[in-house]
Amino acid sequence: MDTYLFVILIFAPGTLGTEPCSWNQVHGNEAHTAYADIDIIFPYEILWKETVEYGEISGSPVVSGNRLVLLCAQSPLSHHPLSTWPTNYALQCYTMGGNGLRLDWSQSISGISLGTSPAIADDRVLCPSSQQLRCYALETGHEIWETELPGEPSTPVVVHDARFAVVETVEGNHLHLVDMTDGKIVWTIDTLEGIECSFLHAVTAGDDKLFVRYELQDEEGVAAFNMEGELLWKRTGQVIHRFADDNACVTLFTAGTLFVVGNPPVLLALDGESGEVLWTYEGGFLDALTSDGRNIYVYSRIDEGVLCFDVPSGKKVWTSSSIFPGESENTLLFEKSIISTRGCVFICNQSLDIDSGQIFGVDNRTGEVVWKSEELKNLRGSLVLCNDLLIAKTSNSLFAFNKLSDEIPPTEKSALLIASIIAIVVFIIIITYYFVKRKQNKQNQRS
Repeated sequence: MDTYLFVILIFAPGTLGTEPCSWNQVHGNEAHTAYADIDIIFPYEILWKETVEYGEISGSPVVSGNRLVLLCAQSPLSHHPLSTWPTNYALQCYTMGGNGLRLDWSQSISGISLGTSPAIADDRVLCPSSQQLRCYALETGHEIWETELPGEPSTPVVVHDARFAVVETVEGNHLHLVDMTDGKIVWTIDTLEGIECSFLHAVTAGDDKLFVRYELQDEEGVAAFNMEGELLWKRTGQVIHRFADDNACVTLFTAGTLFVVGNPPVLLALDGESGEVLWTYEGGFLDALTSDGRNIYVYSRIDEGVLCFDVPSGKKVWTSSSIFPGESENTLLFEKSIISTRGCVFICNQSLDIDSGQIFGVDNRTGEVVWKSEELKNLRGSLVLCNDLLIAKTSNSLFAFNKLSDEIPPTEKSALLIASIIAIVVFIIIITYYFVKRKQNKQNQRS
């Protein structure tokens, strides 16, 4: 099985994401509190294409500044039957540039489950493996610490303010808070109000709160904890399950509000402080959320497009035109990956069962589809947006897209300037040589 990574670069020439993002981690649709405050100018064209060794990328890549980190299998997946997929992966860090990727470092890690994703927190990289959480220096790949866990950690690892990592272990579904400084476990939660509880996904964190999905013997819902591990509130009700995304819950926290897609499908806006319902929207099958802090965007299968709501009031601002025509009648379920920036919402199919697909750009002011990529074979989510980068997986290459500028890039300007200076110097040397030789000839004639 081959795997592609598709990268869209959105940057002014010479400014390829040189500053770290304003949030700690952008991980597919788990960029819960994040959006990129940049203007998008279409159309994009292919800038470069590269191939990832062996082609099988686990989970989702993560990016910060001009660095990209991913997990890839150390042997071709086609050599392994489904029951014996490789557990030996390489954690790799690349520097992204206008001409492609440059490998900075690589670390071999065993005990990796297919679908595992790394995480970035400031200048550190976190990688869960079999009953361990490892921390590496982003700059060098040097291992800083390694922590033993009571079970296999699931992904995504939620990072809070680059100080703590929240990890849920598969065995027992317990919740752990890990200090990013030394890797020590600060606390573990295995009960809810004194009752043994399973925490199925560390959903998201923000405003010094952690929001998780819980399940008791006869009850399930969403609960909020403070960073000391104390329960703040819980709200019962089923939460929709996803299969394509690393995080199986459709949730997002932004502007003090926790958004959850319940089951049967309903979009709930919950107050982050109290858990009270601020507003709801019932509109058939809803899947995938993103927000720019002002509006929230959700994919609606019935409308075959994106819905935009005002975050505080829940007022519907617009419904996009049909992006995936015929999907409302389709018996197959193609889950979506969606991510937003200041002027645009990007969306694509996130599934392993499609031959080809496209990424669509939607104007977040009008809902108009203003750009779509070419057909890409085996296009897969999740979309990842960080600073001026939009990243998506396909099936065994890395593609970079960029708005081709009519302006001469700074690197080319520098080359032209150097060439001009050299030409001027050569011209001066030639002229000087000419006059010196002429003077010498006149002196020889007189003598």
